[in-house]
Amino acid sequence: MALVIIFCLLGVAQKSISRPIVFGLPDLYPVAKPGDAHGSETGIYVDMIRKTMENLDLKYEIRVMPLARAGQEFSSGIVDITLGFSKKGGEVLIQYGCHDNLLVSNKLSEINNIQAIENKRIGFINEGIYTRLFLNKFNTINTFVSSDELLFKMLVANRIDGFFVSDVMFGDYKKHGVSRAGLPENWQENISDRLIISSSPVYFQVSQKSNIPFNDLEKLQSAIVEVYESGG
Repeated sequence: MALVIIFCLLGVAQKSISRPIVFGLPDLYPVAKPGDAHGSETGIYVDMIRKTMENLDLKYEIRVMPLARAGQEFSSGIVDITLGFSKKGGEVLIQYGCHDNLLVSNKLSEINNIQAIENKRIGFINEGIYTRLFLNKFNTINTFVSSDELLFKMLVANRIDGFFVSDVMFGDYKKHGVSRAGLPENWQENISDRLIISSSPVYFQVSQKSNIPFNDLEKLQSAIVEVYESGG
């Protein structure tokens, strides 16, 4: 009932919005990081939004900006949807939790905490989120690659012992790893259960000045739930 009331406050037009839905994310590492000359925006929640919007026939735009500016543009309606760590400042579209995970080979059952990766072969993406977070914190034997697809393939082939990944990305590979990345049918048998190393509650909030119609918000809510649950 509360969600229906929220949607009614935002408008009930049934025609999909013609302009892109604007997501404004705070530049808080590893939540999101602005793009540079070598690539687009990155971050755990950038991953989640992209995977969500791939399931929808809706235009979208991701803007990563300083926290204060994200709040200002959200309040003014320049940004339709933002990511918050409290329920203040907007109408909550959905609350969920996202995790950072360590995936390791099933041959290394002794790795049951993050400190146990000492002297292990760990894969990192060049300039990736987890490279910045964990590269120099442990005495690991490091391999650098250009994509998460290569990390999955190397782990399955036992060329590395493990790597870090968000549950959003892991969920996507559980669903599409064989068809999209060419992983073998039984690839998940080669890895242990993911080790969750951190988690936090997150709220997708809709600006009270947004004109996103009711049916688009319904589709967006369902798609977010689908992406989240696929990685849960």
